[in-house]
Amino acid sequence: EEQAGGLVKTTKQVMASFKKIKDAAKVGDLVNLRKLLEEGKEVTLSLGCDFVKTQERLNFDEAGYLEGKAFRQELLTTAQQMGVNLYEHDGYLFSYPVLLRILHKERAVAIDRMRENRLRPSVLVKRLKEVQNKPLRFKPQTFLEMVFTAYSIVVAGRGKHLIGKGTVIPLLELYQLLTLLPWQANEYTRQEFGR
Repeated sequence: EEQAGGLVKTTKQVMASFKKIKDAAKVGDLVNLRKLLEEGKEVTLSLGCDFVKTQERLNFDEAGYLEGKAFRQELLTTAQQMGVNLYEHDGYLFSYPVLLRILHKERAVAIDRMRENRLRPSVLVKRLKEVQNKPLRFKPQTFLEMVFTAYSIVVAGRGKHLIGKGTVIPLLELYQLLTLLPWQANEYTRQEFGR
């Protein structure tokens, strides 16, 4: 960000220099024009050097950075500083009711399946806060009815004598039943079911 700010400042200097050259040419001030052309050349070269420095500084392995622990840790630290509860589990970051997944190969993240290209941790945490403050689209009544129906099917499959006895069924079995269709497991991941 600081480097980009420096480029903007140098670009403004180049523009000011070019404006002076234009003004000198407009009135035919040949003496001043030669001096201004030389100054313009220096400022333009300076801009080129600043650009190369910025490019070199930003030339790093983005995918490796996003795949590693450093980016996750930076997100977790920023979230804590901004008062947002963010937790990591199974390669996902959770901030109820939001699920955040880092897409390192795409150099992006997914916030509840919505792709986000802005990767600055403070921007992402602010976005998480915005999503959290929106009214929930999730309808708990419908979800609980669906889970109960799946539970009833699994219990009945184990024997009719178990119906109504409070039989314990692992959530993973319910998830497997709810995602029997081939594409459903991709659309509805275990992490999303768990949240």
